[in-house]
Amino acid sequence: MSGLNGEMMRERRRRWLFWLWLGGILFPLAFAVQYWDAARQVFAYLFAPRWVHVVMHAFLYAILAALGEQVLFAGRRKALAWIFGFVLLVGVVQEGLQLLPQRTWPGWWEEVFDVSVDVGGAALGLWAGRIWRRKNAPLGGRFRRRGRDLNPRSLAGNTLSR
Repeated sequence: MSGLNGEMMRERRRRWLFWLWLGGILFPLAFAVQYWDAARQVFAYLFAPRWVHVVMHAFLYAILAALGEQVLFAGRRKALAWIFGFVLLVGVVQEGLQLLPQRTWPGWWEEVFDVSVDVGGAALGLWAGRIWRRKNAPLGGRFRRRGRDLNPRSLAGNTLSR
């Protein structure tokens, strides 16, 4: 038994990373620090500026969308719609879970803003992921056009007379 091959191992790691990342988004550090005063002060100091909050939301959801595209929605028709729907659902659930301990709904605009940053971050993550995959495709992706592989190495056995 040789075990799992390299591609299967990479797929397994992606799946684990996806589920861990999703868990980290849905059950954020803010829950843990509410029981430890020193950690709460550090957390408040680091994440108090609005720009840090926005950047962190965008970053978290950019990675979630890039992983989700590979793990959950690879090869699906209308994958972008599925991904954005999934990100929207996770964003709404995450905002709700943040408000649960407070037993309040402080205001719609803050939550709508956060979810819109989440979706914007997802768009950036998908865009960056596609650029990265294109640059790491065989021969820099130069030979891909209209869904056909025009890489000379893959055409070696084919005749080019058309």
